[in-house]
Amino acid sequence: MGLTAEKWAPDQNVDGRSISVHPVWLPMRFDDVTGRITYANGEFQLVKINARRGDSEIELAGTGQVSPDGRWGVGLTRVICDRIQVDHAFTEALPDGLRQAIRQLEYRGPLSISGNARLNGGESKPTDVGWDLLLDIENGAIDNCLKLEHIHGGVRLTGEKNSKGLTCRGELAIDSLMTRGVQVTQVQGPLWLDRLQLILGSRADVTRPDQSPRQVTAKALGGRCALDGHVVLDDRLAYAIDVWFNEGDLQAIADTTHMKRHDISGKAYSVLKLSGAKAGLHTLKGNGQVRLRDANIYELPVMVELLSFLSLKTPDDTAFTLGDIDFRINGEEVYLDRIDFTGDAISLKGKGWMDVNRRINLDFYALVGSHELQLPLI
Repeated sequence: MGLTAEKWAPDQNVDGRSISVHPVWLPMRFDDVTGRITYANGEFQLVKINARRGDSEIELAGTGQVSPDGRWGVGLTRVICDRIQVDHAFTEALPDGLRQAIRQLEYRGPLSISGNARLNGGESKPTDVGWDLLLDIENGAIDNCLKLEHIHGGVRLTGEKNSKGLTCRGELAIDSLMTRGVQVTQVQGPLWLDRLQLILGSRADVTRPDQSPRQVTAKALGGRCALDGHVVLDDRLAYAIDVWFNEGDLQAIADTTHMKRHDISGKAYSVLKLSGAKAGLHTLKGNGQVRLRDANIYELPVMVELLSFLSLKTPDDTAFTLGDIDFRINGEEVYLDRIDFTGDAISLKGKGWMDVNRRINLDFYALVGSHELQLPLI
């Protein structure tokens, strides 16, 4: 014995006879449901099921079965959600670990979702969920301490939620985003998510023995970035990140910091190890280095240029061509343990500190010529 039920498209309906559903395995309401369901001998088929949720359009297709003891299973071979809003109802409908992660990320904006999923449950059995989904982000934002805006791109998530917990592996493919006025492009790399943590980069990657683990990579300020990160998904939201930045363009960095100079050039290299928590800047701890190479920091005044005859090589018209900075971060203060600027005419060595209120305290002493090549007399 078989049964077929079909709901026609809305323009063929009599007014007031639309269908809304509220699945127990996905606690969200769907309106204007259309499509066809066939059932025979405990098995059913979903054929082009369409629905609406607010301004979002949803399409599902797949198969399933129902057992006499109340067990059931659904395999969705086609899941398409167009511009679904990540609101409170959507977040609460997600599996446990995903729900917590979305809350901590404080994501806002629409998502388009495509892929497949499976669900299994029963009268006294919690629902098991598995998925392989592509999330397409169009002008999304993360409003927590990361402050990521104008996110465009995709994230692929493959995972499951069962009695053992949540496990989810992902792959970032973000085309562009903005963070604190800086555009970051081509964000790519692996991630791992479970109920307790979010891991980005090499610790999240699965590789063959002959491969090196991949970091999350990106481009920004004319250079290349690489990142490893770890976020603990509890109320404290503690995090630790290691960031490497290579071949950054000094002029692009100056433009971002609103320095009104157009005579700066060179490359910047840096490394940063930082840890903290959601509570605020006072939780920050870290250290790092900055290296400037082939730099043209600023034009030399004429009187300073006269000192260049004490150098052992022909001077150019730039003040500093090399820069080495070692620093530590403790709460809202940055301690500059080593500052070396090297030029043809003069070199500066120093140390100091600065804070988030833009207070700066620096002590320098000068050397005539390059500090790498000093005459004993001088």
